[in-house]
Amino acid sequence: MRSAEKRVLVWWLALAVTTAGGGMFFFRGETPDEAIAPQRTPLPPAAGVAAAPVITPVIRAAGNEDPASGQVSASVLTAMIEGDPAGATRWLESLPARAERDPDLVRALTQWSGFDPIAAGAWVSTMPANPVREQLIGAHVRVVKIEGPRLAAQWLSTLPEAEQPVGLIEEIAREWLVINRAEAESWLAQTRLPPEQRRRLLAEVERGAQSS
Repeated sequence: MRSAEKRVLVWWLALAVTTAGGGMFFFRGETPDEAIAPQRTPLPPAAGVAAAPVITPVIRAAGNEDPASGQVSASVLTAMIEGDPAGATRWLESLPARAERDPDLVRALTQWSGFDPIAAGAWVSTMPANPVREQLIGAHVRVVKIEGPRLAAQWLSTLPEAEQPVGLIEEIAREWLVINRAEAESWLAQTRLPPEQRRRLLAEVERGAQSS
C-alpha cells in the first residue's frame, strides 16, 4: 500500500471509530493533512441527498486524481464502505455501470441497510430500473429478513408488484411459513407468485416440516 493510502486509511478509520456514535467529520481540503471541520454531520444522509463530500477528497488523497473512474484500492474502498456506507453506495452507483462495480455496490448497500434500513430501503426503492437494481433489492431484503421475514415481506410489498422478484418472495415465504404458517400463507396469497408455484412451495415446506 502506498504511503498516501496508508495515511488516508489511518485517518478514515480513526474518524469512523471516534465518531461512530453520532456522525462523521468532513475534510475541509483535499488531503487528510489539512484541517478537519469542527461541525458534525449526521450519518448517513437522508435518502435523496448527495453523497458525503468526504469521499472525493479521500480518493484524491490516495493518489487517484480521477474519482469518476472508480479506480481505488480495495483497502480504501473498504474504509469508505465501513465509514460512510450511504455515501459509498451513492458514489459507486454514480460510476459507469460495469460488472466489476456491482459486487462492491451490493456490499456497500448491505452495510448501509444494516446501519439504517429505512434510509437504505428508501434509496433502493427509488432507483431507476437497471440490471443491478434487483441485486440491491435482494441484498436489502436479506438484511431486513434477519430481523424477521414479516418485516422483509412488508418492505418488499411497498414496491410495485412487477418489481417484486419471485425468487425473493419464495425466499421470504420459506422462512415465514416455518415461523407462522397462517400469516405467511395470507401474505403469499396477495403476492405475484403464480398459484401453481405457491402450491408447490407450500407442499415442499410441509414435507420438510414432517421429515424434521
